[in-house]
Amino acid sequence: MLRRVAVSLALSAVTAFGQVPDTIAVTPRLATTAVLTDADDPAIWIHPTRPERSLILGTDKGAAPNGGLYAWNLDGSLQQRLVLPRPNNVDVRRGVPLGGQLVDLAVVTMRADHELRVFAISPETRTLTEITTAGGIEVFKSPYGLTLYQRWQDRALFAIVSSKHDSTRSQLWQLRLHDDGSGRVQGTLVRQWGNHAGIIEGMVADDQLGYLYASEQGAGIHKYYADPEQGDEPLALFATEDGIAGNHKGLALYACPDGTGYLLLATPRDQALRLYPRAGEPGQPHRHRLLTTVRRTQGETGVSVEVTNFRTSNDFANGLLVWHDELGRRFHLIGWEEIARDFLHVCVAAVTSSAVADENAGAGIAGFALHQNHPNPFNPQTRIPFDLPAAGWVQVAVFDVLGRRLKTLQEGWLPAGAHAAWWDATDERGQTAPSGVYYLRLHTAGFIATRKMTLLR
Repeated sequence: MLRRVAVSLALSAVTAFGQVPDTIAVTPRLATTAVLTDADDPAIWIHPTRPERSLILGTDKGAAPNGGLYAWNLDGSLQQRLVLPRPNNVDVRRGVPLGGQLVDLAVVTMRADHELRVFAISPETRTLTEITTAGGIEVFKSPYGLTLYQRWQDRALFAIVSSKHDSTRSQLWQLRLHDDGSGRVQGTLVRQWGNHAGIIEGMVADDQLGYLYASEQGAGIHKYYADPEQGDEPLALFATEDGIAGNHKGLALYACPDGTGYLLLATPRDQALRLYPRAGEPGQPHRHRLLTTVRRTQGETGVSVEVTNFRTSNDFANGLLVWHDELGRRFHLIGWEEIARDFLHVCVAAVTSSAVADENAGAGIAGFALHQNHPNPFNPQTRIPFDLPAAGWVQVAVFDVLGRRLKTLQEGWLPAGAHAAWWDATDERGQTAPSGVYYLRLHTAGFIATRKMTLLR
């Protein structure tokens, strides 16, 4: 049976116990409320300190005033709706450097306006606010597919976009998204590549391993390097022999920190998801063969899918799958364990919420660890030790009980080994923090740990 993971923090990998069946049937646990016109693409935003306050984002690609960008709570209830004319795809990244701080962003393709629009997600209010540069971020005609790629060694953010228009659909565009000098986001085109005959809609970037997957209708799934500095060389074309030609749609990635996991392909014509091993085969990392097919017992499946391995709530303690219900104009929510069962990996990433703290919250795997700060309680300084099994980008930050980031203590590339950060009980502006409970967060590629600490003046 699958191992249950503690609420506080754990990352565990559960290997397959037997032969994976050809088909796995799942029943949705919850569903979002319906959009007004035509639901299209989902994304998942994980709250940095209170995972139960995470959001499901999704688009309604109808014309204004019906079209829009939606944010739902984890119980499916509506949190926010922004009126937008014909939005198509949406994607999310956390911790993007902007205006001297790290900001969580959602980016949307606007099919009718030929542009990208960018929204900041507030952990305090759980609302989205547009921060696109005043001149807009223009792209080619009929932008269609979208994925964000965040280069984890320097946190640089890129948007990779495809087009549905006959004149531009053969190529992919990659834009660097960055501060325009006023705290808003502008885009700079950094590469155009590809020679695709069919339309590409589903795309997903593997930030940790540095790959881009793009599903071309009538062809298969293309694999490229996501970093423009690595070149345009095609690495693989797969999902070509699965009886789904012409039916390659949305893509999502269930990513474990050890490089394993699954690539999920939505194939609405046969009402299914196809799963491929993320790591490829031994000695052949770019060979991805069909592993299993997932079918839903309720609703009509659609073109899009999203997945996370983060524990978000008691309902989704082992990760969450969001699957488009085209007929219902909504999205179904399915616990990852309902798919994995005794056959597939489960690698749960969980952050301690302010409601549930644990003295073992920093326990990790494979050498990752965030140790308890010392002294604790403290006044005014405390030391925060942490361990890294390999070199990589690291951020150590302090949050208050509402999930607001007070101060980034350390950020950048660090070698493997034992490290420590210090907090002097001040915020980014140097102002003194009051007595109370605060949260430490260690964030690396594929690993997030949180610990509680107490400041006593």
